[in-house]
Amino acid sequence: MEQWEDKAIKQNIEDLIEESYLFLLTEQEIRNYLRSFIKSCETVLSENISVNGDTRATRVKIALIRAYLLMNESDFNKANDYTSGNISTKRIEYLAQQVIQIKRTIIILLDNISPKLSRTVLKETRKRNKDTLQQLQRYTMFRNLIIEVGFYLLLFIAVSLLLVMVFY
Repeated sequence: MEQWEDKAIKQNIEDLIEESYLFLLTEQEIRNYLRSFIKSCETVLSENISVNGDTRATRVKIALIRAYLLMNESDFNKANDYTSGNISTKRIEYLAQQVIQIKRTIIILLDNISPKLSRTVLKETRKRNKDTLQQLQRYTMFRNLIIEVGFYLLLFIAVSLLLVMVFY
């Protein structure tokens, strides 16, 4: 019984840390985080489980559908939202809590099938998040390079025009 309690306490602490992290993100970033987790789940399920007739796998799929609905619900409600600061903060808090709850539910359901599956999903999610971060960093570096080249080109044109005006 002690090990179960230790595991539950550890999991609650991890959930609180993850929820705190999600509070720092924008709504779109939270949806991307959830999308990455869902894709990881789908990849691992398709590679490791034959889903025909297994009720445990069906429960996982239902939880994944709930996650899809949460992502799409926030897109739908965003059109009707006149985002003031307070409403936006509440939406992010609500969305973060729902993401943590869905993720925890899916991990528990995967643990019921095989603990190896949940570990694999978490590894795949970390890998996807790392890849996404690297792509974002490359994009930022490329954008900054383009801005810098544009600045120097504009400076060159301005100096050239100034020289032409002075010596002409």
